[in-house]
Amino acid sequence: MASCTYNHFHHFVRLCPHVFCSGNHGIVSIVEAIVVLPSHLSSSLKRKSHSQSKTSLWFESLRKSYQHLLINLLRWRYLLILSFLFIFYGVFQIGKNNLNVVLFPSEMAKQFFIIIELPDGSNLEQTTKVTKQVEDLILDLDPGEIESFTTRIGGSYERILLPTFGKDQSFIRVNLPIYSKQLRSASAIVEQLREQTKLISGIKKISYEIESGGPDVGRPITMRMSLSNAIADYLEKIKGVKDIERNDLSEKKQVQVIIDYQTLSWLGLNATDIALNLRTAYSGETVTTVKYEDEEVDFRVCCDSESVKDLDTVQNLLIPNARGNLIKFGTVVKFASKNGTPDYYHYNGTRAVIITADVDQDIITPIEASNQVLNKFDIKSDWPGMQLL
Repeated sequence: MASCTYNHFHHFVRLCPHVFCSGNHGIVSIVEAIVVLPSHLSSSLKRKSHSQSKTSLWFESLRKSYQHLLINLLRWRYLLILSFLFIFYGVFQIGKNNLNVVLFPSEMAKQFFIIIELPDGSNLEQTTKVTKQVEDLILDLDPGEIESFTTRIGGSYERILLPTFGKDQSFIRVNLPIYSKQLRSASAIVEQLREQTKLISGIKKISYEIESGGPDVGRPITMRMSLSNAIADYLEKIKGVKDIERNDLSEKKQVQVIIDYQTLSWLGLNATDIALNLRTAYSGETVTTVKYEDEEVDFRVCCDSESVKDLDTVQNLLIPNARGNLIKFGTVVKFASKNGTPDYYHYNGTRAVIITADVDQDIITPIEASNQVLNKFDIKSDWPGMQLL
């Protein structure tokens, strides 16, 4: 009302001088002030009812109740904070001691891996033959139970943190249908294959890993190098832990060449002569090149591959010295068989051994298995300088 009165007064003061001026300028404004502006006063003459609707009464009642609640809570704010802390601690303890949470159960697995290892010294042909038998078992499954599978000969599967390679290793990745279309769970299929593959001869070790989905968090258990033997033995005793793997296993056997340097020098030879002749015996040496039209063909001389497998034959090979004399290998070198050294792996710059295992989640969870290992070994007292991660 005050604002409307002020506006009218402002127009009156502004237009009043035009009344005393000659001519027709300002006539439109004066007509607007007399005719139109009074209509704006009509809204100020209407009286509003002070009665409130049912909706307003309901909201006002809710507002007052909430206000009353806040006042009481603020009055006892310190007790309220302590109560919330006590409840949070109780929920945390219940979750820690009574809830075995498995974020990605194996029943919802989308694929699984079969890792095959043959005895040391096995070649690719033997590895392929054994792997083919495992593939046949997979093909015997119901067609609706699997979608596809892929096989790699000569190495472990690429999903692990530090894969290994060798002629005596292979792995098979089996892809499953989506969970809603699976006839059997991955665990059931794996257990069937586990029993069937026990009947295949020539396998040193075969293990299975079920890919449960979700982000790749790694397999359940990771341990330090010095404890690897003790931890692996302890894991084998834990019920529900299976398919234990480690990345520090020795490679295939190697032949070490031990040189008698004193005799070598006396006969006019050096270590380079030994290395070059051994390489020629096994890998060959290009002695000439012949050109046939536009193609160059290398002629390589080497020993028969079957003959050099016998170390006695290699020891009888002849090496020419600086004076043109032929010296037998066995005069200056000896051969010794030994286990090959494994690859060295590091974790954050520190030498490490990674031990991994799968678990039967109906018996034990990965967290429970890890806690049993951590509680079993007193690292600070019994294994100073070592770490369990």
